[in-house]
Formats: sequence, C-alpha cells, structure tokens
Amino acid sequence: MNIATSWNVVSSELVSLEARGSVIAKQGFVQEKDMTSRLFALTVAALIAVGGSAVAAGYSSTAPSKATTTSSKATTAAAVSDKLTTKEMNAAIALDKVSNPQSTLAMAKVDDHAGHNIGEVKSVVTGASGAPTAIQVDVGGNHVVSMDTKNLTYIPDRKIVLTRMSKAQAEKLPAAKG
Repeated sequence: MNIATSWNVVSSELVSLEARGSVIAKQGFVQEKDMTSRLFALTVAALIAVGGSAVAAGYSSTAPSKATTTSSKATTAAAVSDKLTTKEMNAAIALDKVSNPQSTLAMAKVDDHAGHNIGEVKSVVTGASGAPTAIQVDVGGNHVVSMDTKNLTYIPDRKIVLTRMSKAQAEKLPAAKG
C-alpha cells in the first residue's frame, strides 16, 4: 500500500469517526434535553409535595389524641387570645342589660380586657328580678369560681363576657358553691 492509499483510508476513517461523533453528539443533546425536562418535572413535583405537606401540617383531619382532649376546654382555650377591637369593647353592655341572661350567657367565654381567655361560663345566678347577680366560671382544672356581675360586661356579637381580672386573679377566687 502506498502512502496515498493509506492516507485515503485514514482520511475516510476520520470522516467516518467524525460523522459518528456528530451522531453521538446529537444523541447526547437529545438525551440531555430529555433529562432537563424530566429534572424540571421532578423538581416541580418535589416542591408541590413539600409545599403541600407544609400546608397540610396546619390542617389536620385526624382527631386529637386522648392526651390533648383530657385537659379541660377552659385550660386549652386559655392559650388562645381573642383580638378585641375598640369598637367591640365600646359595644360591651352591663350584664344586667342582657335579655334572658341564663340562656344568653350560658357557655359564653370569659376574657380579660386584653383578650386573654379566663374561662367559660358554667351557670348564671339571678336575683328576684331575673337580672344576673353572679356568674360561675370554669377557670380550668375543674375549678369553678363565682364572679360578681357588677364588674363584668358582655360583647353580644362575640358572646364574650369581659372582666378586669387576670386569669391568675380569677383562679385565686374561692370555689363556687352549689
């Protein structure tokens, strides 16, 4: 074989390799393009899964455990604070102005003026005229105290009885009789 023939063989092999390399490069580009769209889809799916579980963490459809339900409602509610507006505070009325106080005030929440929950009305004590003279409030831990209605007001729209006492002061009151 002479040099020209060898060169032609080598040259044709180089052209063939170059063509195959181009085909391989095109295949690599197609594969890369396909992988990019797959990677994008997987990233979106992961974000939806993580974001969905973060949202779902705030909304549980399962029932609370027995340990969380054994504490009294008043104690559980004590951690919650009601946001009371000035308009609502100004709309509060004296308890002796509440019509049908025994049913209206039954199970109402009792809050301090800062909106912190004190407890829940368990019963209403009325005088001869039918006006309330005291309310019995469960302040937590099965401790029910009696509060004089002279120092209380009622927000009808929110069904909240307001007191100037703090939760600690209310808990120090003697247990209600009866």
